[in-house]
Amino acid sequence: MKLAVAVLSSILLACSVTIANPVKPSETTSTESIISPTHNPNGIGLGGLDPIPNIIKDLLKEYIELEHGRDEQEKLYGSLKPQYDHQHKLVKHLKKKIQVLGYISQTSGDGPEYNVEIRKTKLDFEIQKSKLANLKKSLQGCESKYSYLTVKVEQINVELVDLIFGESWNPKLFGRKLYDINSNPLIRSYLEEQSLKYNKSLGRKPSDQQQRRKPSDQQSQDSQPSPDTPSGSVSGYFEQRVPSNKRKGFSKFMNGLKSLFQRSKNDDSSN
Repeated sequence: MKLAVAVLSSILLACSVTIANPVKPSETTSTESIISPTHNPNGIGLGGLDPIPNIIKDLLKEYIELEHGRDEQEKLYGSLKPQYDHQHKLVKHLKKKIQVLGYISQTSGDGPEYNVEIRKTKLDFEIQKSKLANLKKSLQGCESKYSYLTVKVEQINVELVDLIFGESWNPKLFGRKLYDINSNPLIRSYLEEQSLKYNKSLGRKPSDQQQRRKPSDQQSQDSQPSPDTPSGSVSGYFEQRVPSNKRKGFSKFMNGLKSLFQRSKNDDSSN
C-alpha cells in the first residue's frame, strides 16, 4: 500500500511539473516558419499570388540573378569567339609558313639562311598556339557556366509550377502552366522591378540591359499555347526574356560550341 501511494505521488508530481512549465510555441517555432506559407501539395493557385508569398519572391529573385548571369556568359562568348577565330587562323598560317620555309631550306642552296627565320617562326608558333589554347579553355568555361545556369533556371521553373499548381500536374501541360504564371501581372511586375534593382546594384543603366519584352494583347493571344502545347514551345516571360532572333541564335549556341571545339580538337591533333 505504501508503495502504491509512493508511485501515485510520483505521477502527480510529474504531472504538476508538466502543467507548471508549458512549452511556449514562440520558443520552438522559428519566425521563418510563421512567415512562410505551409507547403500545399495541391499548390496555392494563381489566386494565392496576391500578395506574392515570400517563397515565390525568393525564387523570382534567384531567377533574375541567373538570367543576368546567362547574359554575362552570352556577352563573354560574343567577345571571345572572334578572338578565337582570328587566333586559329594565325596558328594555321604559322604552321604552314614553317612547312614552306622548311621545304625551301631543304631544296635550295641557301638552307642556313632560313634556319634563323624558321626558329623565330617556330617560337612564334608555340606562343600563338598557347594563346589559342587559353582562348579555347575560356570558351569551354563559358559553355560550362551557361549550361549550369540554364539547368538552374529550369529547376526554378519546375519549383514555381509545383508551388502554384501543385505537385501532381501533367508534365505535358508544363508549358501551359509557365504561360499562366508569366501572364500574371503581379509576377511580371515583380520580375521587372527586381531586374531594375539588380541592374542598379551592379551600377548598370537600364539601357545596358536588354529590355524584357512585353507582348501586346494581340501577341499574347497569338502566342498563347493550347492545353497540349509541349514545354519549350510556350511563349512567355520566362522563355522570351530575349528577342526571338537572339533566342534562335542561342538555340545554336551549344551546338556551335560543340562543333567548334570538335573542329579545334581535330586541328590541334594534326599540329
